Amino acid sequence: MTVADPIVYYAGRRAIYPLFAAFAASCLVATLATDITYWKTADYFWVDFSDWLVSAGFVSGVVALVIGLIETFAIRTPVIDAPTWPYGVALFVALVLAFFDMMVHTRDVWTSVVPWGLVLSALCVFVLLVAAVIRRMEDAPVASGVIVREEKLE
Repeated sequence: MTVADPIVYYAGRRAIYPLFAAFAASCLVATLATDITYWKTADYFWVDFSDWLVSAGFVSGVVALVIGLIETFAIRTPVIDAPTWPYGVALFVALVLAFFDMMVHTRDVWTSVVPWGLVLSALCVFVLLVAAVIRRMEDAPVASGVIVREEKLE
């Protein structure tokens, strides 16, 4: 059976960095949601929730970065020959924004979210959306300019 699967495989196994990257992205999107909720309600509960979410998103993003670098450079047999550096740069920019967002969230209650915590959370989610579009364009078939090599599954 021939398949053009856009999932990255290294040395016959599926890459595991997307699991950590997805968890980090979901935490950072939830941070934006809790920041908006705090901005509208001024309930202290949402500040603590935002602090934990942005911290978990940043830490799991660093873990995803380390695992992705190991899988990219230590295991040298990728199946898909698509250029992934724009996607990696976008994720790194989102990680840097998440770091600064985490630092802003360590301040006192109202100033930890309004205005810079909210702005940084929104920028982080925007960059994550751009990274998702870049990744989708890399995984697209030949019509987008990326050629996916077909492999036989055994």
